[in-house]
Amino acid sequence: MTDLANLFTLIVVSLGLLFFVAGVVGLLRFPDPLSRLHALTKADALGLGLVVIGLLPQVSWPFTALKLLAIWVLMVIGGSIAGQLIVATQFAADAEGNGGMGDSDDSGDHVAASDDLATDDAAAGDTAFAPAASAAPAASAAPATSAALAASEATAADADDNAAKAPTKSATDIEIGRLRLEDATR
Repeated sequence: MTDLANLFTLIVVSLGLLFFVAGVVGLLRFPDPLSRLHALTKADALGLGLVVIGLLPQVSWPFTALKLLAIWVLMVIGGSIAGQLIVATQFAADAEGNGGMGDSDDSGDHVAASDDLATDDAAAGDTAFAPAASAAPAASAAPATSAALAASEATAADADDNAAKAPTKSATDIEIGRLRLEDATR
């Protein structure tokens, strides 16, 4: 019986350690904090659960088994609370623009910059890249360009305000949304 218990302990604890390693790999490899946090919390909770289950046949007193189970339950509760707090902090930092989850090279600022460049081109009289509203004939272009310029500046200011308020999406989030849309249309 002892050999069977030792074999069970060896197999289940090894599986638990494998889940710990998978959690660390997920922490190091995933692109955004939410994916990293998800991989780490799920794999660690399952890994510790397997380690505890593997150690249960080795304990000689039932109170020790209850201690092991209490440690696992407290870790699961503490891990889920800590994960929620980390996500809330990340979202708050992202909403304030203080380096949250959406900060990356593709933050959406290039859209406002390209609108500003198009407006500058329209003001200079170059209609090749200008918005459609400013593509009027040269004789009446001055009043239309002034109105279009004022409207585009107001739109650009609103876009900057909205970009600051709305969390930006990472390339992974956009790819997931695209895949969900493709699945929904099938």
